[in-house]
Amino acid sequence: METFGIVAAGLFVSGCAYSLLRVYWDDDAVNWLG
Repeated sequence: METFGIVAAGLFVSGCAYSLLRVYWDDDAVNWLG
């Protein structure tokens, strides 16, 4: 169960980071294409 908790936490953190990066990347792409 400990391993499952670590994996779940890792997926949660990576998911949040991916969402934030995607938002920033979209903003940069829009400005670049602007």
